[in-house]
Amino acid sequence: MPTAHMQLLAFRVTNFRSVKDSGWIAASEITALIGTNESGKTNLLLPLWKLNPAKEGEIKLLSDAPRKDYNAYRIMENKPIFIRARFQLSEALAASVAGLTAKTADEVRIVEVSRDFSGERLVHFPDAQADNRIDVALMKGSIAAATDDITKAGTSGKGDDALKSELLRRLREATLLADEFEGPIGATEITRLQGMIEPAAIKTASTRSTVGPRFGQLIDTLAEHATTFAKPGPDDNADVRESIVSHLPSFVYYTTYGNLDTEIYLPHVILDLARTDLTGKSEARARTLRVLFDFVRLKPDEILELGKDWDEQKGKPNDAQIQVLNDKKKERSILLQSAGTELTTKFREWWKQGVYRIRFEADGDHFRIWVSDDKRPEEIELEGRSTGLQWFLSFYLIFLVESKAAHNGAILLLDEPGHSLHPIAQKDLAVFFENLAGSNQLLYTTHSPFLVDADHLD
Repeated sequence: MPTAHMQLLAFRVTNFRSVKDSGWIAASEITALIGTNESGKTNLLLPLWKLNPAKEGEIKLLSDAPRKDYNAYRIMENKPIFIRARFQLSEALAASVAGLTAKTADEVRIVEVSRDFSGERLVHFPDAQADNRIDVALMKGSIAAATDDITKAGTSGKGDDALKSELLRRLREATLLADEFEGPIGATEITRLQGMIEPAAIKTASTRSTVGPRFGQLIDTLAEHATTFAKPGPDDNADVRESIVSHLPSFVYYTTYGNLDTEIYLPHVILDLARTDLTGKSEARARTLRVLFDFVRLKPDEILELGKDWDEQKGKPNDAQIQVLNDKKKERSILLQSAGTELTTKFREWWKQGVYRIRFEADGDHFRIWVSDDKRPEEIELEGRSTGLQWFLSFYLIFLVESKAAHNGAILLLDEPGHSLHPIAQKDLAVFFENLAGSNQLLYTTHSPFLVDADHLD
């Protein structure tokens, strides 16, 4: 079971692209969404990603709203909700939320978080309601207990006798008023009772009075109930909403379309990463490239700049200028070597089916990824390795960079993973998912029977 503050229990997609209403879809440690091509599987993962994307995942009304409703949605002030997700809070988080409300941990343990097309997130606790009613019997019991205690109490003198008489009169009137109430009472009834039992009645009490403090306790009890009514329910509590949103797990989405290319032409990459109109395969590939260069900690234009040769039109370079160029190329080589070593180390911690070494290289306008392993020690370009390794390495970069320090809390959404793998490799992928589910909830789409665990068809 993943150790996260919030575990996804179920989600529901409405009015998102081709999905009108998915109904509630249960989620566990591993959830497989199975269907034929063009059955809408992707359109179930994308809105869940956009609930709280680890990175990117912007809401794009033009492409995300149902095409027939786009114009109506565009002019709406309060735009429709497209995703709802129910989570179970950890014991610690449930106790924290309960401490911010007048509710118990059990009442706030289940939370529903939704998001609309304007990007607004809403928080709802289906098992908790706003505090606006109370059983009248509780009020009657408090008044009766105070009446009994004051009746039995001794007095400290003539002034205290008069005070006792006055307080008992007020309590009798409050009892008669309470008898008029039927069923649960709210703020209006509490206010009327407070008018009967007002604090002014004990202002003249002496410091030795025994009846004044007991009457004051009843005043405090009524005030506490009035304050409770004034509190918003957990759905309307700004501190609660902030706490839930801050603990909301991030979603990491990956599609095979984002697999890295072997040879990356940097001028084209620079242009693609600057565009905002990419869709489909182009958008997925650009996203993976952006993640790749985030990991390398160099922008594509910086890699080009560090690798520039001398411009012959400027004439012959002197020794100092040559040294500057050499230093820049050396710096680029060291940075890429360091990034390759880091990725090799991290990938080995995660991928146990072979010991791989990864090296990044920049040559002129080109950026290349080389891979070797113990069985094939000679370096081969990534594209020359198996499709499975290309998928795993590309997905791992997305997972590593986008979820950052929140690896254990992130929920992974994989669209058609390993669809081009051999059936035996697909079964290995299913086993890999089980291992990954120890730290991360995982949802994936597939149309392959080999990616369905026959021992857990439920």
